[in-house]
Amino acid sequence: MSTCALLRAYRREFTSIGTFVALLFVVRRGRDVLLPLAGLALGLDVAEIAAVSSTTFFTGACMFPVSGYIMDNFGRKRNAALCLCIMGCGFLVLVFARGSAALFAAAATLGVGNGLSSGLVMTLTADAAPAGVNRGPFLGLIRFLGDTGVIVGPLIVGVVADLRSIAAAAAVMAASAGVCLLWLLLMVRETLAADGDSNDDADVEQQQQQQQQQPLPLGVKAAAPTK
Repeated sequence: MSTCALLRAYRREFTSIGTFVALLFVVRRGRDVLLPLAGLALGLDVAEIAAVSSTTFFTGACMFPVSGYIMDNFGRKRNAALCLCIMGCGFLVLVFARGSAALFAAAATLGVGNGLSSGLVMTLTADAAPAGVNRGPFLGLIRFLGDTGVIVGPLIVGVVADLRSIAAAAAVMAASAGVCLLWLLLMVRETLAADGDSNDDADVEQQQQQQQQQPLPLGVKAAAPTK
């Protein structure tokens, strides 16, 4: 299947999940640029800025197992919504940060939110991806849409910070997190239950095929497959 045919066949998934992934990467990569710029604006030295970056990455790493637990037990959408709410709060703290303590608090909050999104994109897209030969191209196109967010996020932060201020850039990132959350709630379906149902249907179909392939005794007619 060509790329254009794949886009047409799965336009609903690309529109909903693809847009969500792009918006999510705008927020996540905007954080990576915004925190060092905020440190420079507050007059922190190189070691203090490095400590801020280490704080956000450490708190994020602590959330890796929590993210998997929430996705597997409460759903992908709930995990994504919690992630975006926490990151939005972190950006709002950054808007009003006037010292190193507030900056560290914002970095820790953003790290927690970003850590909760670890594995989210791969899990969500794998749930929605079609089976067979179209699975790889589907995942590649979703990744391409996500990479647009990787590019756009830092650009938004840099342009707004240059034209206005770091606080304004943080406010724009908080608004971006809100837009991403709204898109998630309105456009993206929960894939946890659907994934389980599709796996069950596939198992039943495989069992029926195996039964049909088994040789029958002479004189016994095969029963018609049940729907």
